[in-house]
Amino acid sequence: MAAPLTGPLRNLLLASQLGLSVHHPLAGWFVLTILYHDARSSSEPITLSYLARTYNNEYLDAATDEDPIADDVLKKVLDVLVAQAGLVEVNPRKVRARMRSGQYHIRQSYVYHITSSGSEYLKMMQKVIDAESTISANTNRIQEYVALVEKLSVPVRSGADTQLYNDFKNMLDAYDDVMKGIHKLEDDLDELANDIAFNHGSQEAGHLQKMLRDKAIPAYQLMLQQAARIQGLANDPTFPDQIAHS
Repeated sequence: MAAPLTGPLRNLLLASQLGLSVHHPLAGWFVLTILYHDARSSSEPITLSYLARTYNNEYLDAATDEDPIADDVLKKVLDVLVAQAGLVEVNPRKVRARMRSGQYHIRQSYVYHITSSGSEYLKMMQKVIDAESTISANTNRIQEYVALVEKLSVPVRSGADTQLYNDFKNMLDAYDDVMKGIHKLEDDLDELANDIAFNHGSQEAGHLQKMLRDKAIPAYQLMLQQAARIQGLANDPTFPDQIAHS
């Protein structure tokens, strides 16, 4: 069985409906996946029959108890990927087919290949998810940083045990992680901005923009608002001694 899709990627693919199949909304993605992974490893030409068999054996969506996909439905998905999206190409070719009797014969069939655009699309989608993961991780880390800054900023602090030192160290670690996360997100977004497969008006772009607008930017603004508290700690003559004694 194929590895199950992660939540963020699954939701994004369901929203984009690659292949435009109502009852098999993930079919377009899985067809691209099969074509990408099986192109070099399979000794059998990737025909409609091959795709249907592989899809039904390995890629049915267990989360929705997806029914096996029929050849005519899969053919419509492929037509979308070929004619509309340009992610797949199809060519007539003579292939060796096995009969029910066990004998082989040569017949004309259509063989499918993923295009360079299709390969780039698969990679681009993973970049979108990487960027989303960075945003989520950074947002959580910023919240931890803010909580620690607020805790350290209270007027009365105890250096009787190691808690004060641990909180201070954890605050520095959180800040360091956030800075690394910002640089990684910058790199992720820069790659996407220059990715020829990334359509800036697409569902994927809208999803990423919403993540930035709703999660990343408010979190960074909250972090910047801690400047006064940090300055207060820097100006507090008792703070270094309390940390040293903790």
